[in-house]
Amino acid sequence: MDRTYDSVQATLAPAVRDASTMDEALVAARSLRPDTPCLTFAETGDRYTVAEIDDWAGRVAGGLASLGIKKGDRVALYLPNSPAFVAAIYACAKLGAVQVPINPEYQEREVRHVFETAGPVACLVGPDTEHVDNLAAIKPDFETFQDCVVVEDGISASASPTQPLTGCGLAVHRFADLNGSIPEVTVDPDDPFTIIYTSGTTGLPKPALLAHASYLLSGKSFLPALPKADINYNPFPLFHGNNQ
Repeated sequence: MDRTYDSVQATLAPAVRDASTMDEALVAARSLRPDTPCLTFAETGDRYTVAEIDDWAGRVAGGLASLGIKKGDRVALYLPNSPAFVAAIYACAKLGAVQVPINPEYQEREVRHVFETAGPVACLVGPDTEHVDNLAAIKPDFETFQDCVVVEDGISASASPTQPLTGCGLAVHRFADLNGSIPEVTVDPDDPFTIIYTSGTTGLPKPALLAHASYLLSGKSFLPALPKADINYNPFPLFHGNNQ
């Protein structure tokens, strides 16, 4: 199989071929197959179409925008594997924000290292209150880190929405309480999209900055190897480079 860049591009639909950012790629997929299932979460069996993921990502992006998140801001995704994680990735793409995926097994020491090296201004978490506890513990040392957004129900009542956690000043919001629109923003292929971390086998994990173009080149090179009817089983955690 000829796998040069030009030959791969020639196999793609024009809308996909011309996409230059992650959001453009999602919008292109929606224009071609809006009702095609694109994600099945094995743990629950829930299935989502391209249009549903795009709509969900738009709602998350609007919610983040209502907190003042804008292009270039870094948003930590301290989430377990879930469809919400996928929506959050594309939400960052829509805003031009930089996603910072965090291993959900990280404890306070490792989370502190991420905030020291990546500098997120906000963090999305799931219903695990331990994650909020870890963030509250480090908050006093990071003035620009202001907001924690819970993307699912289940957080304890002690972390009331939009109220700072006692003693640390971290505002915790339930996503359902946020409402906003996506501002007009110009995102370029070379704009940063992700700060992802190495495994840290010989020391603390090291951050690597990746642009939209990097993701698209990887994805486009992979597509021709998949017949259209194929289902790609992916067992990796979503914070990991292989799954991203």
